This record gives sequence, structure tokens and C-alpha cells, in this order.
Amino acid sequence: MSKLQLSVLDFERQIQNNYRIIDIRKPEFFAYSHIPLSLNLVFDDSFSKHAKKFLFKDEAIIIVGESGQEEDAILEIEKLGYQNIRGYLDGGIDAWIEAKKNIDVVISIMADELAIEVKHAGLYVYDLRLKSAFDRGHIQESENIKPSLFITDYSAIEEDEFSAIVCEDGRLSISMISYLKINGKHNLYHAEGGFAEIKKEERFELVKTGSVNQTLSGYNFL
Repeated sequence: MSKLQLSVLDFERQIQNNYRIIDIRKPEFFAYSHIPLSLNLVFDDSFSKHAKKFLFKDEAIIIVGESGQEEDAILEIEKLGYQNIRGYLDGGIDAWIEAKKNIDVVISIMADELAIEVKHAGLYVYDLRLKSAFDRGHIQESENIKPSLFITDYSAIEEDEFSAIVCEDGRLSISMISYLKINGKHNLYHAEGGFAEIKKEERFELVKTGSVNQTLSGYNFL
């Protein structure tokens, strides 16, 4: 057994020490079940870029992942300059669930469901994409907001009603939602697949900045 492997009991003790839980699984798996207060940073080509947004260099970190990828992720995190890594959960989320520990979820909806919620329930949408991408096409009445704003001032999120957070492909948005949940913001939908799926959905009438009356086809504005 690697010295980096932590039993459920040891992992729980580290949580009690306020260590940062990083869940490196894919968004759809994280949304379905994760350890409360986990930050989702998918271990793929977006990992380094997103880790720099959400992690502090002096944080003590513990990892939840798929079997076999945890130590590779730890090496990558260390390359980024985060040296205070205490290990990973042996057996992953399955071991946690088998031990009958509490889990949390993210409400993840598909593009067609999002379209219905926006049109008929007035669901508000925060769009994390670059302004240039937002200007080329976005959901009408959505708000383009820099990720750094939510990270430094998450009070900007309205909590009285549900809202949705979207990004280009769903990875940054679920990282942001998990971060906001850690900080007490819970009424958030995750748009599965992000804007890559939204622009395929014919129920949306997407608009360009400066031309709010000009709708776009779901396919040709990028």
C-alpha cells in the first residue's frame, strides 16, 4: 500500500483538519455523487489551467479520483508548485459510499432541460466564457461574468432562486459550482456539456452582443 493511500477513516480525519478535497473525476460522475465540500478539478488537459484558479499554494490537499489516476494527478499538482499533498482516498468514492458516509450532489441538466427552465421558469444564467465568445452568441438575458469575480466575491450569486452556470464545455462551470457550494451557495444548476451542447439545442434563440433582436442558428455563429 502506497504511503499516499488513505483509508476512509484517515481521509475523514484529514477533512476534519480542514484539508482541501480535490475530486479529479469527470463532471458527470462528480455531479452524481461526491464527498461534501469537494472541489471538482477534472484530471485532463484542463487540469493545470483550472487548478491555478481555485487552489492556494499553501493549502493542504487530499485527492479523490478513479483508481490508478490519483498518483499521476499528485505529480501534476506538485509540478504546479502545490507541495502540501497529504494523499488520496484508497478505493475512491466507492469506498466512501460503502462506509455509509455522507455524499453530496450537483444538479446537472441537459441543454434541452435548460432551455425549458430558461423559457418557462425564468432561470437566470451566468456565462463564464471569454467575452469574445459570449459576444458572438449567448443565451438572451444571460450574464457574462469572469470566473475570478465569483472566486473573490461569491456573494455576487443570488441565492433566493435557482440559477445556472455555463462555460464552454462544462468543466470550468462544475469546478465553479463545487467551489461556490463549499462557500455556502447551493441553488445552482450545472449545464452538462456547456455551451458546446447549448448551441446545438434548437429551443434556444441565441443572440449576439449589441444585436439582442438578432437570433442565431444553433450551429453557425462560432
